[in-house]
Amino acid sequence: MIEQAHASREHAVAAIEDGQKQSRENQRGIGVVALSVINIHELWYGVSYEAGDRAMAEVLKTVRASVRSSDTPVQTSDSAVLIILPNLAHEAQLTMAINKLIDAFQAPVVIDSMTIYPNVRLGAAFDAEHELGGLDLLARASQATQKAEKQGRPYLIYQEDLDEAAGWEIETALRNALQAGELELYFQPKISLREDRPTSCEALVRWHSAERGFIPPDVFIPIAEQSGLIEPLTRSVINLALQHLSSWKSQGVDVNVAINISPQILRTPRFVDQLSQSLQFWNVEPTDLTLEITETVAMEMPAVTNAVLREARALGYRIAIDDFGTGYSSLSYLAELPADEIKIDKSFVGTMHQNAANHQIVAAIIDLARRFEFSVVAEGVESMKIVQELQKLKCDCVQGYYYSPAIPGAEFLDFIMNYGRHSEAS
Repeated sequence: MIEQAHASREHAVAAIEDGQKQSRENQRGIGVVALSVINIHELWYGVSYEAGDRAMAEVLKTVRASVRSSDTPVQTSDSAVLIILPNLAHEAQLTMAINKLIDAFQAPVVIDSMTIYPNVRLGAAFDAEHELGGLDLLARASQATQKAEKQGRPYLIYQEDLDEAAGWEIETALRNALQAGELELYFQPKISLREDRPTSCEALVRWHSAERGFIPPDVFIPIAEQSGLIEPLTRSVINLALQHLSSWKSQGVDVNVAINISPQILRTPRFVDQLSQSLQFWNVEPTDLTLEITETVAMEMPAVTNAVLREARALGYRIAIDDFGTGYSSLSYLAELPADEIKIDKSFVGTMHQNAANHQIVAAIIDLARRFEFSVVAEGVESMKIVQELQKLKCDCVQGYYYSPAIPGAEFLDFIMNYGRHSEAS
């Protein structure tokens, strides 16, 4: 529901607290987005306050059309809207919602004969564990909006452990690292339970900065997404993965490599054409590559996602849906999804031998995937007990620390070439 009148701070906090109550009951997180229209003042002073109010009414319509029916936008000033997003499984869903809003404001607003392009900045805060009060979430989202505007970024998500200066420094260091080739790939094997051998792997980017040491992906990837560096980062990952694939194929090792694709890359014009050109350069076939997207991306951008994935799949690329089970996939959408593989989220797999509910969820996903002719990979496998349970359920592949963590390319090559001897020795 859209509140047309400007809400007081108390009203906004109350709306956040209502969302928190829903999210706690559903054991989900909550996101808060503060949207600021920074060029609305031009209408007030250059035309009239009435024109500004009408423009904000159109902004509200755009917001309403871009969010879920369960989300609550509240106009909090003449130039700002607060959006409460309850029942989020993880922060990636918040990022998807923000990107959807940003895309929506690429179109102009027409008032009489005037064409106006709202210049918006968004700041957001996410609370997975319900440790914050409504006022705290509001303050964090507002602070993130101010930083986004100051830094000229389309949006920022509040990060408690990373101050503004550190964020700028990491962004600058990441730009330099991409130019210097400082990033590297690690590979985590996927083991076929039917064949008892590694048949594929997932490529995971790692950054050991010369100045800062190891920087975790959950620190630099959000910065890459918010700064526009995610596209060159993804292209660097793709190039490195293809380079390894080409080398392994020359040594007689046939393995499929999975690469995580961000939603921003999916929206890049001619993404599949450019990817195919890269494969030709490295003499690698599309069937050697799996494109992984999260369930959240698949659900939030069905039209774009399906079109791109159908094009890629028709050329021979394998398509995988990552983190399956954390979103809200409908059966009708699942039937239309142009995918080959479903990866069950580790939050269910890791405790399935101890938690009856999670065991049932894993069993249901495997049964559902079989009916739709998807293969299934279980992530987060850390014990033989879980392997045995997954074998009973006829899961296709497993991935996790029980077999191997993500390891450098040379170690992965040794792992896959000597897997049989390692298994016999153990």
